[in-house]
Amino acid sequence: MPRPTVTAEEKLFLLFKDDYHARQIFDFLRAETVGELEQFTPRQIVARLSKPIEDAVERIRQKLAEKNRYLSGDEAYLLRMKGS
Repeated sequence: MPRPTVTAEEKLFLLFKDDYHARQIFDFLRAETVGELEQFTPRQIVARLSKPIEDAVERIRQKLAEKNRYLSGDEAYLLRMKGS
């Protein structure tokens, strides 16, 4: 591996000062330094970021099913929820 050009203590907000979306991810992960960020795999980052969205969609599906409604192509979910 090539030698790193920044230290593990490098502040992410300085390294990514022009990348608003990356900084939002660091805030969500509560990672302030390169070293803290390096503790995550790319897959872990995506999983952590997408979990709140998945949970919200599941709540939407449940609430719609309570009213006998469903999202496009999600009829099977309604039927499962209604026990049919």
